[in-house]
Amino acid sequence: MNLRTHHRHKQRRTSVALLEQAQRYAAAGKLLEAEQHFARAVEADQQSSLALTEAGNFHFKQRQPEQAIKYLSRITLIDPANAVAWRNLGVGYSSAGDHERAASAFQHATRLKADYAVAHHALALSLVALGRVLEAIPSFQKTISLNPKDHDAFYNFANALVSIGELQAAESAFHVALSLSPGFTNAHCNLGKLYYSITECEMAVRHLSQAVALSPGSAVAHKNLGAALQQQGRLSEALACYQSACRIQPGFVEALGNIGSVQLAMGDVAAATANYREALRLQPGHATLWSDYLFCLQNDHNISNEALFAEHRKYAAAIEAPLRARWPQHGNRADPARRLKIGYVSGDLRHHAVAFFLEPILEFHSREAFQLHVYSNHAQVDEVTKRLAGYVDAWTPCLHLSDEQLARQIAADGIDILVDLSGHTAYNRLPVFARKPAPIQVTYIGYAGTTGLDAMDYRITDRWLDPVGMTDQLHSETLVRIPRGNAAFQVAACAPKVGQLPAMNGNGITLACLNNPRKIRQPVVALWSRILTRRPDARLLLGSVSDDAVKTNLLAWFAEGGIDAGRISFQPWMPLNDYLALHQQIDLALDPFPYNGGTTSLHSLSMGVPFVTLAGNRTVSRCGATILATVGLDDWIADNEEAYVQKALGAMEDLPALNVLRQSLRLRLRPADDGRSKRVATEVEDAYRAMWQRWCESQATQ
Repeated sequence: MNLRTHHRHKQRRTSVALLEQAQRYAAAGKLLEAEQHFARAVEADQQSSLALTEAGNFHFKQRQPEQAIKYLSRITLIDPANAVAWRNLGVGYSSAGDHERAASAFQHATRLKADYAVAHHALALSLVALGRVLEAIPSFQKTISLNPKDHDAFYNFANALVSIGELQAAESAFHVALSLSPGFTNAHCNLGKLYYSITECEMAVRHLSQAVALSPGSAVAHKNLGAALQQQGRLSEALACYQSACRIQPGFVEALGNIGSVQLAMGDVAAATANYREALRLQPGHATLWSDYLFCLQNDHNISNEALFAEHRKYAAAIEAPLRARWPQHGNRADPARRLKIGYVSGDLRHHAVAFFLEPILEFHSREAFQLHVYSNHAQVDEVTKRLAGYVDAWTPCLHLSDEQLARQIAADGIDILVDLSGHTAYNRLPVFARKPAPIQVTYIGYAGTTGLDAMDYRITDRWLDPVGMTDQLHSETLVRIPRGNAAFQVAACAPKVGQLPAMNGNGITLACLNNPRKIRQPVVALWSRILTRRPDARLLLGSVSDDAVKTNLLAWFAEGGIDAGRISFQPWMPLNDYLALHQQIDLALDPFPYNGGTTSLHSLSMGVPFVTLAGNRTVSRCGATILATVGLDDWIADNEEAYVQKALGAMEDLPALNVLRQSLRLRLRPADDGRSKRVATEVEDAYRAMWQRWCESQATQ
């Protein structure tokens, strides 16, 4: 043995001895001594992959990924063809949150060893973390082909498929994961969430109940089960699930917010508000909680308009203000006459109320003057989604994109006017608008009120919804009023015959409110009780009510107004066909306040059922007024409570006249559908062009 070889053996022996001592120190909890000895082991034999690997693993266990990376990267220099070393380095980068470098390392490992299933899986997860989900799909598929028994791979593959809207394929992948591992709690949980997202409530509850049974200590499982139960209208059970989640995980802000949403649905606005505020105290930068809180306040009879606006401005202070310094300089070509790129952003481009208003506009948009882009923020793809996609030039699913990624995508697409269709409702992307990715930003349709954002330049409305001078000061946006009404509405293709007025059969009068019961607060019940007192032959039907606690609460309020429970009936949530057919049993509808009906009211008119509305001085309390005014029913708009009572009583006094009106209402909507839709689309386009021209003028003066 020559001297060089002898020295090399000595280095290895020394390194191994130091490694063994380091491991003993680590096992004894003497971490400082362990760290020192791992370092000495590496120093003793700088070519030892074993020493570098063990040192790296030690730092992983101590949650020190940066230190681990220092050791692991040296292995790839010593042995660049070592696929395992590249995979370990990728794990280090991933632990440090550097997913770009992690993906590069994992990709290197898979090039060196094409059948390295673990590396393919890790690469897929890194790409998902980077928001590059479509690129991740082949890596998941490769992983599964190499290891078809890997339940984790199927589970993660399913989650990726959900994020890009491939729900049917995701459902299958979840089921495979569960067939391989029946007690896989997270798979039950996320499959339940998938079913929840497509309103397959029974399947959602089944899998989420299984997740809770398997992991009773999982706060997330309890929260998700609560959401599925809430979707079924089982509010008391949902509340219990959310409360369990908060007991398991104190400070769980999403569960706290969901408690607020149930309390709102059960009629306790004060308790809901308190829960939202507590959640925001714990996490003041949580944009979704802010939106849910502001939506809750819209239902509050007691809050002043000024205070409501101030809370919306607090949202901007929390979410928008930290981003304002990074607003980009927009390089869009300032030609006032050129074809414009319009971007619509919404989570409601499916079987949802918003689609009834948006579809007529998309259908009649001028494609010569406007290029239409849609950013769809929901995983569900149904027949409505597919139909809407046919009207536009580009359709981008964006649920899987972070706010920063989506803002960059919108800027890269060169959008001139970006339109929010959600406001502070579910699945909104207002934090993207807070980044100002487009030179002009507009809110429209989805939310009757301000977003509170300075980045939102305009809100499209009309003179009935926002009379000049009434609500302008309650908006961060400039109000743009469409001359003859801002809403195009498409009568449902499945709408059944209108039929005769039910009261004509002499069996009394059926009044109804089919709105979400959260809109029916005690002052509303008190007013309706006055109407029922004056007409003992009338009964009241309330829709979308399943929970016994909600029924008990509403009946108690009616009892305070002297109305017997036998005169009040309830209907649970129903599919659209059945819901529309229910109107054949209704003579007259009553609009709630201050949060009026919207789509519900238009469906009512389309089925021949007029409604009485109380117009307030807040945007959300004037939705009924704008709907009635645009179909020529101004006489049904009351400006005070007594007028509301008298209009309802007056309508019931002349049943033949009410029946004649019933037969005419759909004709007021449907024959004019195309004409009205074309008109609204044209006037919205005129508004877009005027906004653009103003922006071009502002660029010329800079």
